This record gives sequence, structure tokens and C-alpha cells, in this order.
Amino acid sequence: LAMHLAIAVSRPVVALFCTTAAAEIEFYGHGEALVSSEGPCYKGDCVNWPGCMERIGTGDVLAALARCRRPVDGP
Repeated sequence: LAMHLAIAVSRPVVALFCTTAAAEIEFYGHGEALVSSEGPCYKGDCVNWPGCMERIGTGDVLAALARCRRPVDGP
């Protein structure tokens, strides 16, 4: 829910995806998706969890955050 709210109010977002598909989310130019090499599987009881999320590297997340960083207008 937080991702959707941030997108709705034009705040920068970096979202991590594994069990669901990033292609289902539109960031409207305000963010980016990082997708695990093992996703999406849509399994509620995935045997690879949380290993699939661990395949998204820390460096990749930090780089995406740096790309999304911008001044925020308003309160």
C-alpha cells in the first residue's frame, strides 16, 4: 500500500519485486522496480522466500535510490 500511496502523491519510489510482477505497476516517472532473477512466481508459500529477495543486491538498491533522489516539493 505504501508504494501505491507514494506513487499517487508523486514521491520517489524504489520497489523490490520477487513474488509479484513489476510489469503490473506504473510508476508514472516517479520510481523504479528492481526484480529478483527468480520472480515472479505468485506463490503464497514459496520455498525460495526470502532467498529470492536476497538476489536483489544491496548495490543495486543503493544505486536505484540515488537515481530516484530528488527534491520533494510541498509538506
